[in-house]
Amino acid sequence: PNGSEETLVAAGNGAVVDPVLSFDGQWVYFAKFHDQRSATLNYQRRDASRAGSDIFKIHLTTRQIVQLTFQEWTPNTAAADWSTNHLSASASSKYYLGYGIFNLGPCPLPGGRLMFTSSRNGFLPNKDYTFPNLQLFVMDDDGKNVELVGHLNLGSALHPTILKDGRVMFS
Repeated sequence: PNGSEETLVAAGNGAVVDPVLSFDGQWVYFAKFHDQRSATLNYQRRDASRAGSDIFKIHLTTRQIVQLTFQEWTPNTAAADWSTNHLSASASSKYYLGYGIFNLGPCPLPGGRLMFTSSRNGFLPNKDYTFPNLQLFVMDDDGKNVELVGHLNLGSALHPTILKDGRVMFS
């Protein structure tokens, strides 16, 4: 109210993006890129960060920060011989991403759920401008019960936004 500025989340070597207020005005959901230093970027994978990004929320009164996603890697194992580790091959001839999982764009939904975008399924984009390939997911606002809702395996989803009538639009 007095026009002063306060840093709620220090980004350190990372970056905080996509802040959105909860319906009750008590929490701010956001995504945080963990480490954007050049030493953590994989130049063979379009300079994607090996540390990726995750979804968090901060309680505005207490300043308590809660991490909701944790670099979960859930590739379609029927589509390729994926490594157990998304950063490197767990055995010879295994496929891997070589960069972190990107969990982005948190969007509160009615009923205590949260929509977000994620690269956790490891789809590779068919066009350069859709890297990494992000799909739509929903989860409880405590990070549990994650469910894929927007398969979008040829393009990418960004910035889910709730509409007045409860539908969600995204780019």
